[in-house]
Amino acid sequence: MLLGAGQVAWESNRTGEFRIFLRDLAAAEPRQLSPDEPDRDHCCPLFSPDGSRLVYLSLPAGRAGYEDGRATGELRLVDLATGATRTLAPRARTYAEHRAAVWWGNGAVVLIDGEGYTVRLDLASGERERLTAEPRAEFGWLIDPTGRFATTGDPTFSRYDAATRRIETAPRLGGCQPVFSQDGRWGVWSAGAGGPIARLDLESRRQTTLLARNDPRTIDGFGYLYFPNPTRDGAALAFAASRGEHDHFTADYEIFAVATDPETLEPVGPVVRLTDDPAVDRFPDLWLASPPAGHRAGETGARRPAPRAASPPLPAERWPVSEEALRLLWPDADTVGRGWREGEPFAAADLFTSEGWAWFDGSGRMALAGGRFTLAPALAEELNGALMATNELTLELAIEPWSVASGSGGPIVALANAPGSRSFTLYQEGESLQLHLRTSDTAPAGAPVEVGRLAAGRPVRLAVTFTPGRLSSYLDGVPYLTEQLVPGDFFPWRAVHFAVGGEERSPERWRGWVESLRIGARAESAATLAASDRQRRAERPAPAPPLIAELRLLATSTAPALAEISPYREALLVQEFEVVRVLAGELPAGRIRVARYALLAGERLPAAGARPGERFVLRLGPFAEELRAQSLFLADTLPAAWEQPFYLDLGLDLGLDLGTPPAGAGE
Repeated sequence: MLLGAGQVAWESNRTGEFRIFLRDLAAAEPRQLSPDEPDRDHCCPLFSPDGSRLVYLSLPAGRAGYEDGRATGELRLVDLATGATRTLAPRARTYAEHRAAVWWGNGAVVLIDGEGYTVRLDLASGERERLTAEPRAEFGWLIDPTGRFATTGDPTFSRYDAATRRIETAPRLGGCQPVFSQDGRWGVWSAGAGGPIARLDLESRRQTTLLARNDPRTIDGFGYLYFPNPTRDGAALAFAASRGEHDHFTADYEIFAVATDPETLEPVGPVVRLTDDPAVDRFPDLWLASPPAGHRAGETGARRPAPRAASPPLPAERWPVSEEALRLLWPDADTVGRGWREGEPFAAADLFTSEGWAWFDGSGRMALAGGRFTLAPALAEELNGALMATNELTLELAIEPWSVASGSGGPIVALANAPGSRSFTLYQEGESLQLHLRTSDTAPAGAPVEVGRLAAGRPVRLAVTFTPGRLSSYLDGVPYLTEQLVPGDFFPWRAVHFAVGGEERSPERWRGWVESLRIGARAESAATLAASDRQRRAERPAPAPPLIAELRLLATSTAPALAEISPYREALLVQEFEVVRVLAGELPAGRIRVARYALLAGERLPAAGARPGERFVLRLGPFAEELRAQSLFLADTLPAAWEQPFYLDLGLDLGLDLGTPPAGAGE
């Protein structure tokens, strides 16, 4: 065996239900480790660093581990020499995608309890220590063996601060199944549907591909890669792969491994096949007794390094407003936002939670196509209270609506409990931007005031300021509304809901992009806001001009069903078009291919039912520049045509208003 002495554990449904299997690398046949247990599935096997014990999770049978993040089961410890088994936690969860524990040396396990707290369990004494100050409602956090980083099944590889027991969430990366190296240097995950398996430097956050999808080093056509897991010493990487099938519960996945450089985790040997069965073999854990020939031994993780302060300092001031006045900022860097909790600032990529057709696009903007982003109610209530305390407001945001036609629009930003119970709502009605601001002198729905005008296909930066009696607004740093009289103060404000793209207890949804959002509890001057506009433009240059064309559909890939891509809820499909005419930007004549959303938030989109011969007007971007899209499931059943340019449909063809075609547009 090229990997040397050792053993591999994984989960398989070869008996009809998922059980934990074990194979000694020197033996040909595997053996079932976990017992037959009716109506239970077994998952998440993980060897102790010394290879003498193994933990696994027993969950209710079925797909509950994926579809119900609150599903709990017994986390069990098996002594591999004697077979003795004991329950470590009667109610434990996965972090999603079936990982449930991290070994901190041979004597302690980090797990997620039934309430969603991350817990360190001392195996000798039974002592339990909560590592997170707050539970996570769905799934949970696992913390790396050095106590410095944490992640859920969504790969964020976020920093963990042991002193405060808080996690400052980093931007979510595409893909799933993140895992840490034992030394806390690397994060490894499946960075897209079927690969690649990628590596992340946890300090610099530089990404590198370890194995590409359909990598030439893979064997027997098993190039659809998932479930990566490096060994404790970094001397090998275990993973599972199929021949292009995706479903994690029905596809013929097999277990493989490849020898790696312990310093870099980069493959240095051939891929080795470890299982051969038509069942689903997934989530392997590989333990090596010694490194493969030619490798230098790595750390076994027997001693956990003392945690060091890991929370980065908040970025330097980026908005000419005092820290006391700033109350909500998005983004701070990449898709990280900053909010205030109990008067203290904190940075987090998941400051906003998406609902429905809402996501962060490849440029890091909020893309809203009928969904919305919401703030945690406790943070919204604190924001409401902070603004009430000063009776002043500065709202600054950069937006681009999908349509400014008559009848289009909706609530863009809302601090409101309902349309009839607002603190404020910024609302679009066609070309008009209106602020519905509630004061002690207005009705609960707020008095609407026009604060700006919009034009089709043109992004705008809006700033609105209020101090009792006076409301002003600015478009792209230029005054639009000069001190309109709005009497009263914020005394009646009671909102505990804040949303972007919608309003609480209202079905209306705004469609467009939000590039940035800042809220301060102070009315800023015209000079300050002009300086802010210049600074913001320098920090985040305007996106590339739109690329818009009328296209005729020639051929389409088969759209996948939601069940086929589980646990993902989003999928793209590739379609081939003839360019009829270019309305904005430049496109080559002839044929192009476009990836379009077939499924979003679990819902089927119109592109999935498109038929050859139909014409569409689409807003496009080069697919290679849309990193988020590259991590999604891509259905491509068309014949290969590498010479054709490849784009992504940025508008989802859901009512994008293109305005008047430019003079001289192609016919």
